[in-house]
Amino acid sequence: MIGSITSPYLFVNEVIMAIIEAFIFLYSYLFISNKREIIKNKKFISTLFLISFTLFSFWATLSFPAGYHTILIILFVSLSLALIANVKVFLSIVTIIFIGFLMIIIELMLFPFFSMITNTTMEQLQNIQEVKLHFSILVKSIELILLFIISKIKSPNIKYFSKELSHQVIIYWVFGMFLMGMLILSIQFVIYQPEKIILYETLIILIFLIYAIIGYLDYKVKINLIKIEKKYNIQYDYIKNLESLINIIRREKHDFSNHINTIYAMSTINKPNTVERIKEYLKNITNEIKNSYTTFNSGNDYIDGLLVVKSNHAYENNIIFDVNFESMLDKVRVDNVDLISIISNILDNAFEAIILSKETIERPIISLWTYIEEEKYIISISNNGPKIEDEILEKIFQNGFSTKERNSDDHGYGLYIVKKMIEKNDGKIILYSNKEETEFQIIFNLIGDKYELYSESF
Repeated sequence: MIGSITSPYLFVNEVIMAIIEAFIFLYSYLFISNKREIIKNKKFISTLFLISFTLFSFWATLSFPAGYHTILIILFVSLSLALIANVKVFLSIVTIIFIGFLMIIIELMLFPFFSMITNTTMEQLQNIQEVKLHFSILVKSIELILLFIISKIKSPNIKYFSKELSHQVIIYWVFGMFLMGMLILSIQFVIYQPEKIILYETLIILIFLIYAIIGYLDYKVKINLIKIEKKYNIQYDYIKNLESLINIIRREKHDFSNHINTIYAMSTINKPNTVERIKEYLKNITNEIKNSYTTFNSGNDYIDGLLVVKSNHAYENNIIFDVNFESMLDKVRVDNVDLISIISNILDNAFEAIILSKETIERPIISLWTYIEEEKYIISISNNGPKIEDEILEKIFQNGFSTKERNSDDHGYGLYIVKKMIEKNDGKIILYSNKEETEFQIIFNLIGDKYELYSESF
């Protein structure tokens, strides 16, 4: 049983000293894990931890016997700081036990000195709030001095703390289950102290309110991380396209050297009609370069890079790549990352349909057209490969369905994921297929009223 709630000694012991102890736990933990920047970068969350630790410590003291409440406080601090610092739960528990062990050693070392000066026994320390307060002030003062000293020291570089968790939501879920379990277990202890039920309920509400706030803040961090990851993916795709372009340029540089050597040899030999033959040779080279390398202006730089790579791929496989932008892609309401994935996947399917076709296609063509119709933005990607059978048409967008061999790396998720990305952006996809043509028609909402014309065919 604890003394009166209105006792000033009790208030200082259970509230003020708890806040100081929470700060010691927080700073020591972040020092060991080499993440002290969290205190500066996440001041609000750090403050929430101090408040939640104080409330939880008081609640545990109110609801559980001394031995149990110490274990529960260790678990609470371990889970809280694991969530804040993004550290594995087991590693967090070991760290908190280590810090707690050091704090106990400090208390045991200071008690003989305190007892000699104040002539106090251990029993008095446990039962008299005033004596407990004086000893707490001594202990926390020494601990804060030690904390100040280590603040001037560089944190240890422990490799286990450098590994970021990819599923931090699990810690938040475990933390919530822990609090729920605490609530259930504490009921039997509070039932025998009905005079404290209002205080108990107030503490419960405050603790779960803080838990909800931490969850909301963690959710906002996750959303920002997702946005950063999307930007990274766009850059990654763009870099891949640039690498492909560099490889094309390197190959063409090698070809240019061969062409120059050939022209030089023709000039040196100086046979009849040499000038006309060199002109014809250069004309053929010019046409070849024009067909193999084409630039685009789609209104989206990332798509432009993608189309350059696809056009070169088409040239290498003797496929006509017909691109016609009646309206720029900056008019369509769709996420950039999703747009790249959608167009890239469907173009890849079109190339595979023609290249892997068992039928002979006299004039293989892949087309990408965009236009506005009935206030909707249409992206049409078509090819003149084999007709898709009706039974396949009904299943082609299903999860796991694939027309490829079982040992293929593709497991039938490509078009399913494409459909999901289109729907996520409030669009829809329609597939038409007959003997002459297979067309994927993607329909999105517009974000503007401008209507520009651009056409590029080759």
